[in-house]
Amino acid sequence: MTKTILKSALLAVVGVGLMASGSLATPLDSTLQSALDIRTEGGTSSVNVTTDMLTDDSDSAWGITASSQSAATLLFEFAGYKATNSFGIYDLNDSSNTLTLFEGSDSVGVLSGGTTSLGVSEIVGVTYFALNNDWDNAVSFSSSTFGYFLDVQAESSTWYSNTSLNTDGADHMFAYQGVADQFSVFNDGNYATWNDNEYILAWDDQNAVLADNDFTDFVVMVESVQPVPEPATMLLFGTGLAGLIGLRRKKGQKKA
Repeated sequence: MTKTILKSALLAVVGVGLMASGSLATPLDSTLQSALDIRTEGGTSSVNVTTDMLTDDSDSAWGITASSQSAATLLFEFAGYKATNSFGIYDLNDSSNTLTLFEGSDSVGVLSGGTTSLGVSEIVGVTYFALNNDWDNAVSFSSSTFGYFLDVQAESSTWYSNTSLNTDGADHMFAYQGVADQFSVFNDGNYATWNDNEYILAWDDQNAVLADNDFTDFVVMVESVQPVPEPATMLLFGTGLAGLIGLRRKKGQKKA
């Protein structure tokens, strides 16, 4: 009986470890891979778009790193809805509280090279986010941690980095961390290192029933950010470890 419980606890902990360290293969067409390959010096990206995305449980929440500024660069939109899709951040405690970083009318190459700046500041215990240093129109959030969203006006749908908020229950955002490839953001022959504090967020904008599963409908690079582990995952991991420790102690007491 003890061995069975111990084996179950070990499997639970290993399962959490696998979720945190790697992704299960997800069927994708070749469009996203090709788009990354042609922007990589040498023509082949070190990222495999089918297997190298962050796990779904680890890309829901994000935070800006020590610089207090995060840049977002719109790479490309291969989408029929691109004229009306908009992208931004939302308050984890209130998904209706948002700040838009790119409007539907924005396109690659606009806004000083297709890049916007997201700033965060805490004033008298309240966290504010501002677009392009426009602090007069800053939005207050419940914390400095946030999620990303894609609003699809054409379908009256909003998709979130936290899959549990999506009405179709599907994951609409894949996040890929930089792996030091020489990467041309605008595919213009100018290369820079894709660092590990930079992530490409690739979105699919259609409901799961209609989705073409290409994740090229809105593709943006965000920098000076990092994913923040979900409390539920950490709790499960901690519970598994606690269970193992408890079993060992109990077994040791019996021997004594």
